[in-house]
Amino acid sequence: MTVLSYVIDMIIAVVFFLSFYMKVYHFHDLRLQIHSYQIIPYQLTAISACLLLISEISIFLLFVIGIAYIWKEILVILMLSFFILFIKRKRKISEAADCGCFGKADSLNKYPIIRNLVLIALLIGKLFLPIRIFSLDESIVSGAMIVCFVIAYDIWSEAKQVRELTTDDKRPYHF
Repeated sequence: MTVLSYVIDMIIAVVFFLSFYMKVYHFHDLRLQIHSYQIIPYQLTAISACLLLISEISIFLLFVIGIAYIWKEILVILMLSFFILFIKRKRKISEAADCGCFGKADSLNKYPIIRNLVLIALLIGKLFLPIRIFSLDESIVSGAMIVCFVIAYDIWSEAKQVRELTTDDKRPYHF
């Protein structure tokens, strides 16, 4: 059961680090995305974006290290619940179906409410599992593996985009 607890921790860590990573490189888009929810004034979007990024990297670290048992799960459940409410509100205002939270990772952007509900279900299930205790060395290795995985995914998706663009350029033009 401890292995399952570890797997859930790593899933949450990957999701939040991927989200953080994609948002950091597209900070202006993040500000526009936050503004599109029409919850806070535009002047506060930069501060809100910074707070969101800080919370996402903090969640990544908490789940990689495995500290603050129960509190981190409750925090993330509340955060994801608020995101669901914000997405529902946005759909009423603009009928936009995606949240754009994951930048180029389109598959994670398509069904944000279902994704968040699945993550909430995993976290609720984790509350009934035994606490996992890892050393700092094991936590650093897990965190480094996640960071490498996300960077490798980014490089792969960039290479895929470049490949698609170069194959499109080689087609003869027909008028």
